[in-house]
Amino acid sequence: MIMDEFKAEHRQCDSLYAEAERAVVGGDIERAEKLFGQFVEETVSHMEHEELRVFSRLEAEEQAGLDPIRFEHMQIRALLEKMQQLLAVGDFSTFLGWGESFMILMQQHNMKEEQLLYPLCDRLMAEDAEKDGIEIEGCCLRP
Repeated sequence: MIMDEFKAEHRQCDSLYAEAERAVVGGDIERAEKLFGQFVEETVSHMEHEELRVFSRLEAEEQAGLDPIRFEHMQIRALLEKMQQLLAVGDFSTFLGWGESFMILMQQHNMKEEQLLYPLCDRLMAEDAEKDGIEIEGCCLRP
């Protein structure tokens, strides 16, 4: 189901960010840049995946007002870009400060998705599958 798949991606991204932050604090900047780059890549990929699978499904049913979530995705992308710039120029103190704000935004954002959007999307997919006589296995619809 969508819920399990995307919650797992949230946790993976959180873990990567925590590792990158620890590397910055520990002075291992090469590792920090690598981990933060991986974090950015996975976070952006996750958001694109959500926009394709979750948002499009909910919009098809006009089930959710997604403008606030889309706006948060734009904010997240902008913050990630700014934080990458700060890391690249060696402004680690500012990077860590922005990181605190970023993590608050991400936690609130993820909570909205996990408590509202994913369950709704899963329910709609299950209704579609039942209507079409399709059995749902994992996050995929199988004929």
